[in-house]
Amino acid sequence: NIYSDESLFVAHIRPDRFCRAINRTEANVLRSAIINVLEKGISLGGTSMRDFVNEEGEKGKMQNFLQVYGRAGLPCLVCRTTISRLKIGGRTSSFCSHCQH
Repeated sequence: NIYSDESLFVAHIRPDRFCRAINRTEANVLRSAIINVLEKGISLGGTSMRDFVNEEGEKGKMQNFLQVYGRAGLPCLVCRTTISRLKIGGRTSSFCSHCQH
């Protein structure tokens, strides 16, 4: 959920949108966002929210750069709108209702 929430935020797409409602341009933006977010996560050694450590016992640093994941109820770092949380298919997703449409 961490990387999907963050990728959708970068792409400005709400997590509750149906795939069929996303046009080709948005799909290309989302693809780029996914690649960029994953590359950033890898370069920062992953996300250590609780107990994740790498093979050398080091914590990742991606949690220090999260825009929406785990921030429900807090202001968006971009527009100051309160971050919302939805349960979709049994999974929780966080998003900014202003930045993501």
